[in-house]
Amino acid sequence: MDKARRSLWLIGALLIVTAGLEAQKLKVTKNKKGGYSIKHSGKITPTMSEENLYLQGESGGTLSISVSPMYSPITACEQLTGIEALYEGKRTNAYPEEARRPPARVQKAVGLKDGCRARYEITDDSGARIEEMAVFVDPKKKKIFQLSVGYDAGLNQQSIDELMQIMSTFTVK
Repeated sequence: MDKARRSLWLIGALLIVTAGLEAQKLKVTKNKKGGYSIKHSGKITPTMSEENLYLQGESGGTLSISVSPMYSPITACEQLTGIEALYEGKRTNAYPEEARRPPARVQKAVGLKDGCRARYEITDDSGARIEEMAVFVDPKKKKIFQLSVGYDAGLNQQSIDELMQIMSTFTVK
């Protein structure tokens, strides 16, 4: 291989590696008033208002984080049941009762001990979509954190994984 070809090959390989590293760079977004942070692609710009956050995935789907005050003691699963009741039976949690608590490692990573999760398969006039939800309560700060990832049922797996990865970086400070 002559020197020119070797240089072109090296430059090409370097560009591929650099592009791969660039795609993996994560940006940390902190919501100080809400008391949490998430990590996401630098290409995504979340919208924040007060304690809440909303972002749209690069290839579709959304993630939202809502923070509300906890006026009286409540567990995460009780809160989730209350949210489901608002839909008057139109949403049924696909997770069986015994699988609704996030694994201990997830709760430890989040920084809270009480969490509950749900998966809803929703079909209405606008089509079929999925909503993944997690609720965490912080009795010390008297806050309830509701995370929701929503996407069309036909969204590709890579895009769904991107949103779920962002959701998994949620941490309470």
